[in-house]
Amino acid sequence: MGNVATFDIGRASPFPGELSAGTHYQRTGSGAPLLLIHDLTLDGSIWSPELVARLKLDFDVVALDLYGHGHSTKAAGLCFLDSFLGQIDRLLDHLGYESCTLVGDGCSSILALLYAAKSPERVNHYLATNCPYTRPIFDVDPLPITAAEALRRDAVLKIFNESCRNWFSPGFLESHRQAGEVVRSMLERCDLNVYSQAFGFFSQGALLQAVADGPIAAHGRFLVGKHDPCSDVAQAERLAQAVGGTVEVVESYHLNAFEHADLLAERIRALHQG
Repeated sequence: MGNVATFDIGRASPFPGELSAGTHYQRTGSGAPLLLIHDLTLDGSIWSPELVARLKLDFDVVALDLYGHGHSTKAAGLCFLDSFLGQIDRLLDHLGYESCTLVGDGCSSILALLYAAKSPERVNHYLATNCPYTRPIFDVDPLPITAAEALRRDAVLKIFNESCRNWFSPGFLESHRQAGEVVRSMLERCDLNVYSQAFGFFSQGALLQAVADGPIAAHGRFLVGKHDPCSDVAQAERLAQAVGGTVEVVESYHLNAFEHADLLAERIRALHQG
């Protein structure tokens, strides 16, 4: 196993840490264990330096790259949910975490819920941010392996343009161009085949039904921007009712860590304090 990685505040990549299982992650701070799971097509760089600087005062903060994203390797075979769930298990074992607070963003908010339901002894609290629709948000057809590289540039540009319209408040990127460049670099690192496979699984209503089988033991909250075109407030409310969590709807667009570092840090801290 590789050495423990550390955040380099102000620099998004590369990640210096690697597990033998192929998971790259960043780690900083001290305190209660906190695991951050990025949305699909992104990686651990999405958790902005401003957010991390606030969280590391109270938490042992770890942000991983899911398989096929960032600097993690691609999982063997198709990227089923079990690949991601097993990846979380192995990382927690490697870190020596018996349990943690878990934050999942976008499609990975569903992953966080599934993990909390599957492994209740390992999740003390969970925060599901930007709960997605059950159908694909981006009109991007799955890319066959033989055509993936040929189509990669057009696909990345298409996803990037759509993402920036949906993830940032109007006018934000005009004065914060670096945030857009960070997003573009993450999309360029993402394995688009893994993305198309995983997005199909995450967008199936059956996954939401699996989560909604009953209450989740961990204390949980759903955080949704009222004007976020990627999120579904009604779905977040249904899920929260099914799993015993609570919902907070914020008068905002997509709750990304570049625009909303203070808000996210405060909500994560409040969730942990119970």
